[in-house]
This record gives sequence, C-alpha cells and structure tokens, in this order.
Amino acid sequence: YPNVLLRSEFCLIPYGGPWVGSSILIDALKTGCIPVVVGDDVVLPFDEHVDWSRASIRVHNYHLQDLPNILRSVSSVKRAEMRDQVNFLFKRYFSSIANIALTTLEVIEQRIMQTHHDAYERWNDPPANPDEDHSMDSQGLVPHRQKTLPIFLPHISQAASSFTAVVLSYNRFATLCRVLEKIDSTPSLVKVIVVWNNVKTKPPSLSRFPKLKTKLEILHMNFNRLNNRFIPFSQIETDCILALDDDIEMITTSELEFGFQVWKEFPDRLVGFPGRRHTWNKAEHRYRYSSMWAGDISMVLTGAAFHHKFYSHLYTYTMPKAVRHWVNKHMNCEDIAMNFLIASFTGKPPIKITPRKRFRCERCSLNESLWDGPEYFQERNYCLNNFTRIFGGMPLKKVDYRADPVLYLDPHFGVHEQRFANIGHI
Repeated sequence: YPNVLLRSEFCLIPYGGPWVGSSILIDALKTGCIPVVVGDDVVLPFDEHVDWSRASIRVHNYHLQDLPNILRSVSSVKRAEMRDQVNFLFKRYFSSIANIALTTLEVIEQRIMQTHHDAYERWNDPPANPDEDHSMDSQGLVPHRQKTLPIFLPHISQAASSFTAVVLSYNRFATLCRVLEKIDSTPSLVKVIVVWNNVKTKPPSLSRFPKLKTKLEILHMNFNRLNNRFIPFSQIETDCILALDDDIEMITTSELEFGFQVWKEFPDRLVGFPGRRHTWNKAEHRYRYSSMWAGDISMVLTGAAFHHKFYSHLYTYTMPKAVRHWVNKHMNCEDIAMNFLIASFTGKPPIKITPRKRFRCERCSLNESLWDGPEYFQERNYCLNNFTRIFGGMPLKKVDYRADPVLYLDPHFGVHEQRFANIGHI
C-alpha cells in the first residue's frame, strides 16, 4: 500500500461522509500524492484557512465519468506545484498529533474571536527561502508552532488601560532622571520600575529622584545582567510592559502613548520604535544583522518597546539556557533573543511605530555605551546564527509595515487638533 502511494501522482479519496479526515487522506499527503477528492459536499480539514485547491483536485459525483480526462488535463508544471504544496501542508499541519492539535486550537480560537484573522499567506504559502525556514525541528514540529500562546492572548489585552515602564539602568543617574521626567506625563503610564544593575553601588535614595506623578520603585539587582530587564517582577501589575533604556531621552510622551495604543491592537506582538532586520548572506551562508534603514524590518529593539508580561515569564523561565547564558556572558543580544522568542511563539513579525529616528544618547560618553564599536555588531551577527541554531530554525519574519497616527503629517490639521501631536522626525 505505501509503495503504491509513493509511485502514484494522484490518489483517489472517495466520499466517506461530510468530512474527509480519514487515514487515506493523511496517507496521501504523507507520500506526496495529490489527493483527488470525490464528492459534492466534502469538507476538508481546516478548510477555513487552508486553500485545498492548491494541493488537491475536487471532482463532483456527476463528473466522475470524466475523471481520466480531468487528470490528464493537469500539466506537469501544475502537478509539481501541487506536490510541493501537498508536502508543505503535511509538514505544517498533519505530520504529528501535536501539529494537528495546535492547528485545531488555532481554528477554534479564530472562530471564537471573530475580529482576529490570520493572513492567507501564513496558512498557505511555503517559505520563499528554504534557508530562512527550517520546516521541522528535531521533534518533528514546525518551530514557531511547537509552542503555544494562551489562546486568548491576542485579544484579552485590548481593554488594558495602563502600562508599566521597566527602565534598565546602571550608573547614569542624571540621564536616568531626565528620562523619568520625560515619560512621567504619559497618560497611560501607571508605574515606573527602575532596574538598578550596578551591583557594587547602591541606587540613590528616592529623595534624590525627581518628583513624579507616577509611582516609582527602585529594584537593586544582585547581578549585572541584561536579562534582568525581562524578569517578571511581582511589582508589575499590568499586562503591558514598556522596556526602556535609561538613555532614551529623545522619545516623546505622544510616541509612548501612541505606542501603547498600538500594542493594545497587537498585544501578542513586540511593539517598538527602533527597527532592525536580518539578511541572508549567500556567499558566507549565514545571517547578518543590519541597522540600515530599509523598507522592511524583522526586529524592534527592546531599548524602547512594549510587550506582554507573559513574554517576560517565557524569557525568564522557558528561554533556552544557552541563549540566556550567552547574553549574560557577552552583555549583548538580549533584544535579539526576545525577538526570537516572541516570533517563535507567534510566527509573526514585530510592529514598528512612527518614522525613522535616531535612538542614540548624544550626551553619553563612549565608554558608557555597550553598543559602540565594531565588536558589538560582530557579536550581533554571531547572535543571529547562534540563536538560529539553538531555536532549530530562523523564526524572525520580515514586514514592511509601520504604524503611524491617522493624522500624522496631515497638513489639514493643526498640532492642537491631533491626539498624538508630538511625533518626532529624524
């Protein structure tokens, strides 16, 4: 039986009731045989999202006598395309009980939450570049589908009314104070938590900090680690977290408030300001990190980005230890790691907010910055490739999308008529 399927281009799937999900269909998909489904009212698995016309042939009962002519009319090029699609659908959705179960849960979720719709391409398009998508990992699961988010995560946070800013700092107290004063008037900001990473020096007392309208807490860390910024501290009482560096003086309250509103629309994504991208170097056969402005991005830096607190739990407790250890040792790439983590769970790209803008501290000295010099970028190139190996594939997705306020740069509306008036320029 298996040998017959392997030698066949087409496999007849007879009508067996209102839903064809029998072992015959699965066997055909597994062997790369193009299913020929016979019946008038047949519903194929996951047909709400899977376009079966690209991988199967449907024949109505009254056309059954014409079946040989129908199959002969399919060109060799079309047959090859359908076989490729059959192989893709099997690996993505039917290659294991786990994949079938996860796909079923996704379908159920979207039936319940009808306002949320996945793109046709995510369900039906195989990866354009095989080097950028390892279809299956060592466990036989598609990397970004082997993990599941809470089923309602993309929707439960839309009613969120506030966010917590977690500011990572070391010893730049004057710069930190300017940042705190800058963000304090953001309407939806409910609390600021300063993560003080200087182990040898205690943070200044609260009396030395500027007087803020927002509640301020200082947490002194026992270890100087970039991973500390993603600890799900019990003091964080909101779903939404703004991860912020202590030198992001150039950000405005309009940008922060607009960013939070965008996050409420996409609470399962990483939503941020500085965008970055990965590229594939064919000559070197490896990925490269790029900070050049281009039409697309695949990462946003967590020096100024919103994310759900759930991802802080994942980063701290389920992130591969090799990733966290590398970040601790090299003091680099925690932002790339978070982008990998979220993309591996969602299969979606991040959301970039507002126009291109230099997020760089002009007042900071060179020795205060962790990201000056060629070594920094060389390490980030290594991060991309090392994390790809650890994650079992490249989960990052590119997107040429940017979120701007509706009235942004509209000449017919003055500044006072815009809700988010102070959206900065380059």
